[in-house]
Amino acid sequence: MRIYTVSYSKRPVHKRGRTKRYVFPTTKLVGQAIERNMKDVWSWLLNGEVSCVGIYGMGGVGKTTSAAHIHNQFQEKPGIFFHVCWITMSQEFSIHALQDLIAEAFGLCLPKGKDVTSRAGELWTALSVIQNHVIILDDFHPEKVGISRRTNGCKLILTTRSLDICNRMDCQRIIKVEPLSEGEAWNLFIDKLGHGVALSPTTKQIAESMVKKCSGLALGILTMTRSMKGVDDVSQWRNALRELASSEIGTRDMETDMFRILKFSFVQLKNKAMKECLYCALFPKDMKT
Repeated sequence: MRIYTVSYSKRPVHKRGRTKRYVFPTTKLVGQAIERNMKDVWSWLLNGEVSCVGIYGMGGVGKTTSAAHIHNQFQEKPGIFFHVCWITMSQEFSIHALQDLIAEAFGLCLPKGKDVTSRAGELWTALSVIQNHVIILDDFHPEKVGISRRTNGCKLILTTRSLDICNRMDCQRIIKVEPLSEGEAWNLFIDKLGHGVALSPTTKQIAESMVKKCSGLALGILTMTRSMKGVDDVSQWRNALRELASSEIGTRDMETDMFRILKFSFVQLKNKAMKECLYCALFPKDMKT
């Protein structure tokens, strides 16, 4: 049920109500730094002087997971903000498309034929009327789309890989999500491998080496753990470590590590049909094939 309507032949009409409430399935936050970050972000969002918060860091480090936890906290405490809007940025990004996504989330209707500047003005006017809202833009790229965040109670949260984007968007508070420490990475691995799973000394040594090769990237650790879940044969662990190490030849950085771990996980799949389904991940999510 739409709770806002906008007529562009007249001034926007604001009807009482809320945006649809829902929560995301999320993984547990691991590490003192990330927990401290979340407390800081939460306090900033409750601060009336802060209207824009940037969360940045490399791919796979946990930016989206952090933002999802914030989103769920708002949903579980509906008295703080009436309207909470989550938008994942498209690989095929366009200002026009983003304007439509934001408008749709608030039950608005932007004119299709107008240029993006005119649409930005109309979207700005509409959102200025709809006060006390939060917009979360995941994997954001900066453009002038018409987001109003200077009215009372309106907040913008964006996740991005670039500190420069946070600065260009005039974020008043900025958080950098760092990779996990070795201890935190190991704890996450053990937690996701399954409680009560006993590793032999040899297998544990191999597992520790595999976790180190994930470079503290939470997504990489989760992906690798799923591949090894239920594996008891120590020779399979050795082969997995060998496979993971074989792709280290050449220049290494954390971005490369993330793709290497994803490749490893793909190779470990035994189900041919599942591999064929995952082949679509090679293409942008909005690409027409």
